[in-house]
Amino acid sequence: MKWVDPTIELVVAGSSNAEMPTFGSWERTVLGHTIDLVDHISLHAYYEEKPGDLGSFLASGVGLDRFIGDVAAIIDEVAAERGVDRFIGVSVDEWNVWYQTRFNEVDKESLLTGDWNAHPRLIEDEYNVSDAVVVGSLLISLLRNSDRVSMANLAQLVNVIAPIRSEPGGPAWRQTTFFPFALTAGAARGDVLATTIHSDTYNTVAHGTVNLADAAATATDEEIVLYLVNRSETAPLTLAVDLAGARARAVLSAQSVHAPDGGDRFSTNNADHPEAVAPAKLDEVTLSEDGDAVTVILPALSWSIVRLAAGSDA
Repeated sequence: MKWVDPTIELVVAGSSNAEMPTFGSWERTVLGHTIDLVDHISLHAYYEEKPGDLGSFLASGVGLDRFIGDVAAIIDEVAAERGVDRFIGVSVDEWNVWYQTRFNEVDKESLLTGDWNAHPRLIEDEYNVSDAVVVGSLLISLLRNSDRVSMANLAQLVNVIAPIRSEPGGPAWRQTTFFPFALTAGAARGDVLATTIHSDTYNTVAHGTVNLADAAATATDEEIVLYLVNRSETAPLTLAVDLAGARARAVLSAQSVHAPDGGDRFSTNNADHPEAVAPAKLDEVTLSEDGDAVTVILPALSWSIVRLAAGSDA
C-alpha cells in the first residue's frame, strides 16, 4: 500500500480490551514485526455499569488512562529494542459505553441458529445520566493522553450504541451521551494543559482508590476551557482551579450535564421526551479578581464544561 501511496499511515491491530489474556504479549509481538512499517497501534475500550458497582463505572476514565499508558510503554520498549526513533501513536479505534450484557437474547439466538431477521433492532442502548458522565470522563482521558493518542473514534454514531437515536420515518433525538461529546468536540482546540488533581478519594472494585474529581483543560490565545467531572453520587463538589500563571478575564459559558430537576441518574431521553436531559447552565462559577483562579461548584454526578476568555483586561 505504501508503494502505491507513501503518504498513507498504517494502523496495526492491538488488543480488543485490556482484560484479554494475551494483552501485552500480543502488542510486543505484533510491534516487533511491524514497528518499521506502521504509524499507530490500536486499542478498543468499552465500559458498562456492572450490577452494584456504580463506583467502578464512574471511574472508567482511570481504566482508559491505564490502558493507554500500558500500550504506550510497550511501544517505547519495542522501539528502544529495535532502535526505532519515531512517533508511533495509540489509535483508540473504538471507544464508548456499551452494555454488552444487554444484547438482545432473541436476536442473538437467531444469529446463532441462522434464522435471520431482516434488519433487526440490535444494540440500541438507551443512555442515562450516569452514562453521559462516563462518556465525558473518557473524553477527559483522551485529552489528558493526547501526547500519545494519535486518533480516537467514538463507536457508533446512530442507533447502535450511539449518541443519536432515530426511528424509521420518524423522529431523531439526542441521547444523554451526545452532549459531552458535542461540547468537547466544539471546544477542544489549541494545547492540552497539564493538570494535577487534589481531591477526596473513594475506593472502587475495578480501579482501586480514585479521585472524586477529574479534569482536563485546553487553551488557545483566546480561550481556556475546563472539562470537569464530579464522581460523587450524592454530593456537590467545590473545585478550586489554579490556572498556574494563566489569566482569564471572563467566564464565557458554563454548562453541566447531570440529573434534571425531578429526575435521577437513570433519566434518559427518548422519542416521547427527547429533551428530558440536556446541558444546564452552571451558575456557581467565580473568577478571582486577578483572573488566575476559578471556583466551580459541580453538581453531584456530573460532567461540566467551563469556557473562559483568556488574557487580562489590564
